[in-house]
Amino acid sequence: MVNDNDSTSRGGPSPVGRRLVGGQWLRRGYTTGVCAAAAAKGAALMLFTGVAPRQVELTIPAGLSLVLDLIDPRLESGSATCAVRKDAGDDPDVTDGALIYATVSRSQAAGCVIEGGQGVGRVTRPGLDQPVGAAAINSGPRRLIEQAVLQAAQAADAELTGGWRVVIACPSGRELAGRTFNPRLGVVGGISILGTTGLVEPMSHAALVETTAREIAQAAALGQRDLLVVVGNYGQRFAHDQLGLLYVLDLGGPPPTPADPSSSPVGPVAATLSDVNSAAPPSDTDSAAPSPDVDQPGTPTDNDPVAPSPDVDPVGPVTAPSSDAAAAAPPSGLDPVTPPPAVAGYAVVKSSNFIGDAIAAAAAHGFQRLLLVGHIGKLVKLAIGVLNTHSSLGDGRLEALAACALEAGADADLAREVLGCATTEAALAALGRSPWRQGALEALTGRVQATLDRHLPAGLDLEWICFSQAGGPAIVAHSRGALDRAEQWSQLEQWSQL
Repeated sequence: MVNDNDSTSRGGPSPVGRRLVGGQWLRRGYTTGVCAAAAAKGAALMLFTGVAPRQVELTIPAGLSLVLDLIDPRLESGSATCAVRKDAGDDPDVTDGALIYATVSRSQAAGCVIEGGQGVGRVTRPGLDQPVGAAAINSGPRRLIEQAVLQAAQAADAELTGGWRVVIACPSGRELAGRTFNPRLGVVGGISILGTTGLVEPMSHAALVETTAREIAQAAALGQRDLLVVVGNYGQRFAHDQLGLLYVLDLGGPPPTPADPSSSPVGPVAATLSDVNSAAPPSDTDSAAPSPDVDQPGTPTDNDPVAPSPDVDPVGPVTAPSSDAAAAAPPSGLDPVTPPPAVAGYAVVKSSNFIGDAIAAAAAHGFQRLLLVGHIGKLVKLAIGVLNTHSSLGDGRLEALAACALEAGADADLAREVLGCATTEAALAALGRSPWRQGALEALTGRVQATLDRHLPAGLDLEWICFSQAGGPAIVAHSRGALDRAEQWSQLEQWSQL
């Protein structure tokens, strides 16, 4: 049993509530779903016995038994209320410390009716765990809440005739929701009550992968069949500014002004482009700036446990999503679903480092055509067969470019110069001072395509564009039909960002 007040579970050496990350033991936490179920059990015990317990024991789906403190117990006529404080452990979770309340009352109808109260969001778009109009309390937490109330009734030897009504609330939920993915996903008015295992894994990538899968599922539910996958903010900016591909930056807001076709046609982009967005991060050829193609340690962002450097293809504001958001989406890359009738246009999703997972989710949800746009610091890793480009899983960027140079006929001196570079941008500059740059990029194109061909599910047509930033944004490699697809999509009037 793990006691929430026991130092062995919160700060001691026991690995029961911990996970080894980067050589450090980091505390696991528990999800908003666990908090809601524990609060519901406490409120039910209070309703059935008339006595407010100080703690409740709850067995979570991961198999652990937690003992959690109950806060602010209130017994009123016909109902009881209490709260549990969310503990995200050492994960950068915006709901950490939030109070999750449950109010339990008897109902004439049989069964357990679970509703959302103050600060719990409501679903407004299809493709999520709950139907449109329902409170954003996922099916896993709903089962756990119902089991907890039934256990409380049995423990109190309460009369089991009739049913119960449980209202879950989070007073700070509306404010916290603005720092989560909920506004992008069409969950309005508050946070989601989430969790599959009940555990929050510290510094986990799972929430990011599943959020991407959730967005792809929503696009499929709306009938989309074409998907633009951008690798972070760099890919997003390049797709808009240089390829003329449109998307909204805020749900419900107007689209950004289209890029001027005369200044950023798809064809000439293959040469060096000028007029870079003045807000673009510094090029990694600047020795004072961090590298664009490695993930530097720092403040957690909303996609990675560690923040990328300014030009690592950053993927969002410096705010972490709720880590138990991982439970909000159907699994990606598993059994295909039957999609609704197709609609015109294309959807846009950021894949962060998880390119392979985004492709698998798109295939599972019936997408037919994809266009992948990413910086060379990320896409070069595809040349060595890597579909998760996060630096924690390995590097190989410069080795890949050196091998491509040798394949093109370069000598060992140039290969050593490439290997000695700090970034892929610097390596491209070194190749550009030699006669083998074009041949090396052709070899890179073949290797990236070979990796994608090995992993592409049948029936999925994927094109890709790889660009660099040094000297102005420019396409350095692309698949055979990528430029035509980008040009065709840039002419479409219908598009959506999930």
